[in-house]
Amino acid sequence: MSRVFRVETGGSVWIPAFQADDEPFETGREEVLEQARYEALAIRRQAEKEAALVVENAELKAVEYRKQSEKAGFDEGFKSGLHTGLNEAQSLVDQAGQILEASKNARARYVEQAEPKLLALVLEVARKVVGESLSYDPELIISMLRQGIEAIGDERRFSLRVNPKLVAFIEGGKEGLQRQFGAEIVEVIGDHSISAGAIVETSHGQIDATIDTQIENLAKAIGEARNCAGEHDL
Repeated sequence: MSRVFRVETGGSVWIPAFQADDEPFETGREEVLEQARYEALAIRRQAEKEAALVVENAELKAVEYRKQSEKAGFDEGFKSGLHTGLNEAQSLVDQAGQILEASKNARARYVEQAEPKLLALVLEVARKVVGESLSYDPELIISMLRQGIEAIGDERRFSLRVNPKLVAFIEGGKEGLQRQFGAEIVEVIGDHSISAGAIVETSHGQIDATIDTQIENLAKAIGEARNCAGEHDL
């Protein structure tokens, strides 16, 4: 899978994503989904229970009206009582249908409300998983830098901005990068604002390959996809 990143001078560049253990990601997502399923099921069961009681009461009232009419011994009274009972039974059945429909709407609203929380959790887990992977295997950053350098085209003078903890490591691999691309890395700059990933800076702009930016771009893409889906449903 690949990622497209913003370049300040216009256009876009491609930075590959890297594989990481997604067990924390899956665990967090399943916990939220399980909670949503549990609450939706509780709403549905309660609605079905209320609807069943309404129907049962309607049937009992219909039987009661019929017995009252038969006991009176008058055809007109029987018909009137039966008619009244049937009308009330129908009214109660309609109420049962409304309750069931309301339960469906409530479940849909709950899922809609839970979705942003789920998305936030997924993105936070992704940020932590990827960040930890980079901490354990700094070689991943070298791989990201290679892709970033390839993306800047003919630029052959640039600086690299990384977390201060990685400056020494990047300095150690700088000569190899310069030989590979026939380029000059002016300097490797430590930047505390970068938690993971790197920024490749040239005289004409920069390529942001930080993890925070990747996660932000992912969130925007998901939000745009959800908005498009909502417009199609209208």
